[in-house]
Amino acid sequence: LMGIDVLDIPKLDIDTYKNKVAKIADKTKGRLFIKEYPPGTITASHIRALLDELKLKEGFIPDVLIVDYINLMNSSRYKASSGANSYTIIKAIAEELRAIAVEFNIICLTATQMNRGGTQDSDPDMSGVSESFGLPATVDALFAIVRNENLDSLGNILLKNLKTRFSDLTNHKSMVGIEWNKMTVKDLGDDGIKGIAQDIPTSAPTPELKPAFMSKEKPYRDWE
Repeated sequence: LMGIDVLDIPKLDIDTYKNKVAKIADKTKGRLFIKEYPPGTITASHIRALLDELKLKEGFIPDVLIVDYINLMNSSRYKASSGANSYTIIKAIAEELRAIAVEFNIICLTATQMNRGGTQDSDPDMSGVSESFGLPATVDALFAIVRNENLDSLGNILLKNLKTRFSDLTNHKSMVGIEWNKMTVKDLGDDGIKGIAQDIPTSAPTPELKPAFMSKEKPYRDWE
């Protein structure tokens, strides 16, 4: 957001840092609440209580809930001592988070990791999701972020749509540019559609895969 190298941020003096943050805040719309919990200590019930508290005390209902990340949560239905396996527990957590999204009519975004085989796969699928296949079975949409030496040399990453309930998967790959030193992504234009079709990592996303933001009036995600 500041447009500078992330490694340079600690070198900024405090006044410069505050001024940069203030400039970002002045041109930013919306509100952001961040709540941090120790890993492995919360369930969906804690998140529901937090949302109820924000609604009551702040008059604030978020449009998007971001959970980083789902595998560090516990299930409110299956305790760690219950003897349930990872498939059951992770699937239960996904169902509980999805229930919150439905209850509050909001988007819920979270992340998981690939299993040992999936981390080496240049063309991953849902079978590469770690710990529980119940997670991809529960979510409405699932995307993989793919990196390899060719993509890194071009400054690109490949986004692959592994699952969606909102469209078909005819065109399910998008190439975007990334500046790792600034942690920013950018649209590369339309010149790489052919390269994606041939699995040649040289360029950009197909227009069909550009997601439009979900609104309260339009509760289902459209694709432009």
